[in-house]
Amino acid sequence: MNLSDYHISLLAALRGASVLTREPGPATPDGHERWFSLAQLQVEGRINEGGAMGGIMEITATQLWRARLVTRKTMHTVPYYSVTAEGLLALAAHEAGEGLSEIAACQMEVEQARYDVQAATRRSTRAERALEAAWQRHMERTVAP
Repeated sequence: MNLSDYHISLLAALRGASVLTREPGPATPDGHERWFSLAQLQVEGRINEGGAMGGIMEITATQLWRARLVTRKTMHTVPYYSVTAEGLLALAAHEAGEGLSEIAACQMEVEQARYDVQAATRRSTRAERALEAAWQRHMERTVAP
């Protein structure tokens, strides 16, 4: 399959989203999500769809699925996609051919660092609120009415 710019951008978006280590949850104990809807990728800013591009990513995702470069599952009528090993190899071969392997690796490292900072900020905010609540409870117990 000849990969167009749309194919490359969707494969890169799926790879970037799945490589990012997020905060662990019940469904993702290791912090790695593997399935993404096109809407999720758009909200995260990984793909730009809308206006003149409306619908092109659905067509692109279907083409990649038929070529077995991504897998697809549907939940509640929403298709979710995950990049396959073949898709990762095709993307890596394209990046190597364009001399972009180092740039892609650095870009993923920067993205992980940004996410880590955001996650640390969220944890810090929660800890500050817990500390404030603890002080409030302490003051209520120690100050007689």
